[in-house]
Amino acid sequence: MQIIGTSVQAIALLVAGVWAYYRFAKGRGFFARADFSIELHRLRLRDRELIQVAAVVKNAGGSELLLAKPAVIQKLSFLPASGAVLGSPPNWHQVPPPDGHAAELFTGHRMIEPAETVRDETLIPLPNLGPTAQPLAWRVGMELQVRRRSLRPSRRYVVWRAAAILVPGPDPDTKD
Repeated sequence: MQIIGTSVQAIALLVAGVWAYYRFAKGRGFFARADFSIELHRLRLRDRELIQVAAVVKNAGGSELLLAKPAVIQKLSFLPASGAVLGSPPNWHQVPPPDGHAAELFTGHRMIEPAETVRDETLIPLPNLGPTAQPLAWRVGMELQVRRRSLRPSRRYVVWRAAAILVPGPDPDTKD
């Protein structure tokens, strides 16, 4: 009887060791991990002001990133110079997308390989706010959804968000 008990303990210890190894050591490479960032630059094209949005995704994990859908610019907002008070939290004013729909990036990518870096760019025309609402800064927020390989429906997607702030300088680059 003691032999059976010792054998069951040895098997349980072996199963627990294998589970812990795959859960905490080896399995970390299987999780989707990404470095997601955006950069903003202000441009002037003839008489229009634009923000050039460059999004960069680097797959930092050991598994493929399966993009659930293209990255979407969710928020375009500005900080009015007239309402800015030093020492108080900023009061960002969201503006609707200029053409009625949000810009999408990474539309040509469905998968990003391990250690691969992908960059995509788009131009957003800035709305005319009128002479009274001069922006002190612009903020752009994006979201990227990645599909997970999971059996649980509540954990099918991982969402990364990134935001960047652009403080307008004296004169943007002029392009003809």
